[in-house]
Amino acid sequence: VTTNQDITDQQEFKKSADPLGIAFALTGALLSAWIAILARQISHIHFSVQVFWFSIGGLVVSIAGMLSVDTEPLFTTWTLTTWLLSIGQAVFALLGAVFLLTALKWISATKNKIVRSFQVVVSYIIQVLAFGTVPHLSDYFGALMIVMAVLGTVLEDKVVKRINCRYF
Repeated sequence: VTTNQDITDQQEFKKSADPLGIAFALTGALLSAWIAILARQISHIHFSVQVFWFSIGGLVVSIAGMLSVDTEPLFTTWTLTTWLLSIGQAVFALLGAVFLLTALKWISATKNKIVRSFQVVVSYIIQVLAFGTVPHLSDYFGALMIVMAVLGTVLEDKVVKRINCRYF
């Protein structure tokens, strides 16, 4: 049974769906996977060189995106808090890139991406606790799926060692 409220919610969702945002999200996921595979293939190069070039590439993409999408003046309305948060985010992103490139020397790009997806869960927990976002039922389901994927990846090697099968 569908109520009027359900129909209204569906219409509001359709209005709020931004095709450009969806395209950017999918492109970001594809580029992120491609970069992880590329980084694994060039792991013989020192990680500082890789971080430098990936940062330059990210800067170019970010500036192109801001200039093509944003209609407001860039950076002129930022407060000191906004600047400090942005600088902090940049530092954490660089540290994350260093850890990612270091981890790719020991594990495959696939396992790395699955373990990195756990950051989505941690970020969402921070969003709920610090900013008061009200979680939806699908949020819990998505977080559970991510946690299960991470646990499955962590336990994969142990399970494969115990099962003697020629397909593993």
